Amino acid sequence: MALITWGALIKSIFENKTIATYIYEMIAAHEADPDAHLSATGSLQSHKASEIIDHLALSIVTDKLEEHSVTVEKTSIAGKLVLQPLFDTLDAWYSLKEGTGANITAKVGYLDLEAGTVVGDKTILAANNWDRIFIATTDKNPFFRSLIQAEEKDYCDIIFGYGSQTPFSPTGLIAFKWDKTDAKLYAYTIASGFAAQSVEITGIDINDLHEYTIEVLDLGSTINFYIDNVLKTTVSRAGFSIDSDIGPVFAIQNDEAGENPDVWFGNFYLYQDK
Repeated sequence: MALITWGALIKSIFENKTIATYIYEMIAAHEADPDAHLSATGSLQSHKASEIIDHLALSIVTDKLEEHSVTVEKTSIAGKLVLQPLFDTLDAWYSLKEGTGANITAKVGYLDLEAGTVVGDKTILAANNWDRIFIATTDKNPFFRSLIQAEEKDYCDIIFGYGSQTPFSPTGLIAFKWDKTDAKLYAYTIASGFAAQSVEITGIDINDLHEYTIEVLDLGSTINFYIDNVLKTTVSRAGFSIDSDIGPVFAIQNDEAGENPDVWFGNFYLYQDK
């Protein structure tokens, strides 16, 4: 008796073709259909909308793209002014070093700011001549990011973010602020016509190395404060703006007589609208 496989059977009494032929025709029609899987519940639409795409981590760049197929412009912040100094020299920066032992030392890729020994002694590094191409007013939606480690936070106040050369008596400042007296970290904002506002950020020990980010949106009305890429707080102040030039600022102030507290800042990166 001959053995007949399932695929060789006739599809139906109304259609004189084998099941195998019918399946082949269905697959061919599906492959020729440009709208296949594009419905709201289709797999391609689901794939597009998914937060996690089913490619192995790191597989896209390493084995899916040809050499030189992605330009530097595509991997940078398109349409933005970008600044990423490595602090090889501090000649272009404003610096203030008050008191005995105060110092600003440029290391490979990071800074070491050390305050003087008297309470109130300030050490500040800030943008200098910040009034040409890179004018970081709030209407430019500036973005600030830096690694910070403050192992001697118990002896000083610390400010880092966007401000002027006088961050401890500011008229315009968007920054992280460590208050030694309170032993608290704040998201701090102040501008002309807007009183100083401090929003406490909890769950972070600035003694450890962390990455701090400030993202200004809506021309200054919305300011996001991130630590290690986790949103910690959003400051919403309708109409908040700083029209005068502000720039990156790193500052410490002694709050413990006889100590020379220091803080490390590194991997600094910022950008803004043109």
